[in-house]
Amino acid sequence: MTYRPDIDGLRALSVLAVIAFHLDGIVPGGYVGVDVFFVISGYLIGGMVFHEIDAGTFSFVNFYTRRIRRLAPALAVTLLVCYAACFALLRPMETIAFARSALAALLSLANVYFYVTSGYFGPRAIDLPLLHLWSLGVEEQFYILFPPLAVLLAKYARRALTPALVAIGLLSLLLSQWGLSRNPEASFYLLHSRAFELTIGVLLARMHFKLTRVAAQSAAAAGAALLMAAMIFFSERTRFPGLAALVPCLGAALIIWSGQRPTWVSRIASTPPAVYVGKISYPLYLAHWPLIVFGKVAMPEASELPFALFVVAGSFLAAAAIYHLVEKPIRSGAFSLAKIGSLAGAGALLLAGAVAALMAHGIEQRPWLRPGESHFVHPNLKEHLLQGTCFMNPEQTASEFTVQQCLPASRPGAILWGDSHAAHHHTGLKAALGAAGYSLGMFTASACPPIINRPVDGRPFCKDINDFVLSVVLSHKPEIVILAGVWTSAAMDDLRKTLGLLTQNGISVVVLGNTPVFVESVPDYLSRRPVADIKVRQYADAEADLRALLQPERIANVRYISLQEITCPTRRCALTDKAGHPYYFDQGHLTGEGSRWIADKIVHDILLNRPGN
Repeated sequence: MTYRPDIDGLRALSVLAVIAFHLDGIVPGGYVGVDVFFVISGYLIGGMVFHEIDAGTFSFVNFYTRRIRRLAPALAVTLLVCYAACFALLRPMETIAFARSALAALLSLANVYFYVTSGYFGPRAIDLPLLHLWSLGVEEQFYILFPPLAVLLAKYARRALTPALVAIGLLSLLLSQWGLSRNPEASFYLLHSRAFELTIGVLLARMHFKLTRVAAQSAAAAGAALLMAAMIFFSERTRFPGLAALVPCLGAALIIWSGQRPTWVSRIASTPPAVYVGKISYPLYLAHWPLIVFGKVAMPEASELPFALFVVAGSFLAAAAIYHLVEKPIRSGAFSLAKIGSLAGAGALLLAGAVAALMAHGIEQRPWLRPGESHFVHPNLKEHLLQGTCFMNPEQTASEFTVQQCLPASRPGAILWGDSHAAHHHTGLKAALGAAGYSLGMFTASACPPIINRPVDGRPFCKDINDFVLSVVLSHKPEIVILAGVWTSAAMDDLRKTLGLLTQNGISVVVLGNTPVFVESVPDYLSRRPVADIKVRQYADAEADLRALLQPERIANVRYISLQEITCPTRRCALTDKAGHPYYFDQGHLTGEGSRWIADKIVHDILLNRPGN
């Protein structure tokens, strides 16, 4: 196949866009650079496989040997350096999680691993040094599955090859779009919902007819426009991938297709600086995200511009070193015993670290302390929040509530209704109300505040869930309904209507105010022995609006309990109990200790709103 320098230039644009996106969203849609990589991979691998099949020279051994030589050296170096950074900067439990993700990456399953461990209460992206390897997992799975499929179809159903690829691409696109509502994490991470992007590239490699000069210029301009539009106008709020991913993918395909003739786009992409960045784009991609993650840990107070310059400079230095000293020597020339030994040695070290981490699984069940580190064991969310039974995950519908378990077990009773910031009160309130003779039930759902007829972006089932909970409350008529969630000023009018529906039916209501949401995980903040106070996201406007809406006697049978003076007295937030146990297990969800701490302080006020008081 003829070398295309403009494709290296397209790689350069893609990797720079991804880095810019990861640096605090400098390019809001820069994440589409990954999708461009998928199209390029589909085009190059598809062209290579089809060319060799047609020539009768295709060999699975040769194909996978080339892939290993292309991907394994840079990956092994990156993982080994990251291991060293983990031991220097992270807590033991974080190092164990890293080792598991490293093992998944070695097995070409990074995307599956991060899908399984993702979710509403999953670790934040900025806490996962290898999160970016999900895209490598998708590509490697494509490398495993595509060549056998192409060989079989070429041998036994050559005429069906292109229609089969089109059908696979369309099915993948439909699954990707459908998954955005049903299971957005699967739609993002897994091969079945990304295959259409790779298939676009593969189909492009099957297109052999030539473009005229005018058509090539037009295609290049259209492709560049689509790609720039995606990078500029897409953001983290864009529902992605699905149909939206067609914009950057078709843009990349048009640029690649037009490159068979010289165009203004191909000339820019073929300039020496762009080509060089494209050649080192793989190690550049590998290096940049761990530098961001470990840099944030090592320099938590660094300002944005110096930190961005550090990441960019460090990424380019690391990428150039890996490319010239590791990747290029191993890829070129014969696959010597020394090269095999180097890869095998690095692989053995990585496997040993990952296996040791898996053997350390039991450590998760008890505190792991070092001098000055706070006591912390991540709560079992199925027990603490009743996750999956009375707290619905994003992909769950109202029909999946285990209703009998979620209702109060006896009279008198109370029902807790809201989102995860309601559910985290369950452990404490169950004990505190139980001591007062009240049984507590709960109906909560991820990111669904207890407000009727209010749509929630990214949570398509919230409306139906809240309608269902309202029907349960009205039919069961508990003595008290406790509403809690992350309240915003924009929700006040709808909250007033919801309270009206409840009180018109003679139900006593207690509204709990916001608990603080921090900009970082509280256990992580405590573990690095901080000097500065933890930073809090402000909800001052919502607090003022709640006080105005729910001032005493303004709405009959409704009591508002502010949590501000409990959680953050004198504007400094309490984070642990006297024994050092954190009150929060992430950026703002209460642990069992935190839940009991607040419940003990508010249970008296809650019971003041029971019927007859």
